[in-house]
Amino acid sequence: MAANGPKAMCRAGQYGDGLVTDPKIWQQQQSAFESNAKAAGKDPSHITVQGELYVVVGEQHAAEAAAQLWSFGPRAFKTY
Repeated sequence: MAANGPKAMCRAGQYGDGLVTDPKIWQQQQSAFESNAKAAGKDPSHITVQGELYVVVGEQHAAEAAAQLWSFGPRAFKTY
């Protein structure tokens, strides 16, 4: 399950069997995720957590095109 906000992080801990999130958000919301996982009877140390990062290999125009595709993110940059 993907989560970035506080409510989503709680739900991910409660209902998810894995997590995809931003590394900075993970630092901020880890305790909420883990406490909700424990409350749901899960062991947080056995839940896979993956950090979401965007990478482009190629020329400048490829990075600019990819940036447009990623503009949906909650903290996406507005201009490249």
